[in-house]
Amino acid sequence: MVLTPECFKTTLLVIPCSKSKVTNNTIAEHRGSLTDTLPPALAAELQEARKNVAERIHVDESTLMPAWRRYNG
Repeated sequence: MVLTPECFKTTLLVIPCSKSKVTNNTIAEHRGSLTDTLPPALAAELQEARKNVAERIHVDESTLMPAWRRYNG
């Protein structure tokens, strides 16, 4: 499969973490979300999927921090 710009609306790009993390659980200011950049229908689908998974696995968000703040590598 060849990726062309028109394929990007339906392509998920996963960038691996740097391994090195910040452990302080300071709340950071909001800098946007992946869902802010997606077409509305796809963003809603992703948000619903996240919600369903979080409910099933009892996600603890007490140390939630955006990845741009969490990874320092």
